[in-house]
Amino acid sequence: MASMKQANSYLPSPSSELATLIAAFSKKSFSPSELVALSGGAEPADGGGARRNLPKHGLLHSHRVLTDRTDLATLVQAYSSNQSLVFRDFASAMEKMANMSLLATPNGQIRLDCKRLN
Repeated sequence: MASMKQANSYLPSPSSELATLIAAFSKKSFSPSELVALSGGAEPADGGGARRNLPKHGLLHSHRVLTDRTDLATLVQAYSSNQSLVFRDFASAMEKMANMSLLATPNGQIRLDCKRLN
């Protein structure tokens, strides 16, 4: 089972800078564009979710720094005006994540609620 200590060693902090986020995602073979797609997908996709990813409007610092690089800022802007693009790229990145190795029983578990052990 994953512990908070293990999770924190694999996941970047919500206060991480862009270079740290890119490095962490790169270790798992995700591109900077996939980082943006997955980060944007973490915010509510209610038609206004992508707009909250525009500079200084992200819920987390790690969302706000996504616009620190011109190419990623352009992608964030595109997501803010094209919800189907967000959904397409998010689905593709989630599919890639689903194909990553994961611990299976008896070494791990898929939680019904991420915050609680089954």
